[in-house]
Amino acid sequence: MSAACKLCGKTWPKETERMRAGKTCSKRCSSIKGYLSGNHKETGIELKLQKALDNLSITYETQVPVMGICVADVFVEPNIVLFADGSYWHGSPKKQYKDAEVTRKLEKNGFVVGRLSEAELMKEPGVVKKKLKEIYGKRPAEKKL
Repeated sequence: MSAACKLCGKTWPKETERMRAGKTCSKRCSSIKGYLSGNHKETGIELKLQKALDNLSITYETQVPVMGICVADVFVEPNIVLFADGSYWHGSPKKQYKDAEVTRKLEKNGFVVGRLSEAELMKEPGVVKKKLKEIYGKRPAEKKL
């Protein structure tokens, strides 16, 4: 009997204790599951990103786990992953390297990834709008803005 991780979809070839306990397939999926089960408020820059999407009449979901790779700040069907990167949490070289790795993994799996900085979201609405239209235009869909 095989089963799939409820977070990333990875299948186990045979039933295991982890599977019976309803756990995830890896530490990464477990971390994402833990994050999602908490009571998290959206940040100010995430709200700015959502407002920009609302102004463009783009439908989206927030805090969506993506293939056990990450939790998207915003996900737009069918394959757009957006991040609102705050300068405090995403400013260090180590974190920028990690962000680049996440972006690379997502793009390798067919996702269009957009990263908007705190500076852009707080002070440059015209740049944000242009960037979002460009990202949205890359999705494989019948209707584009």
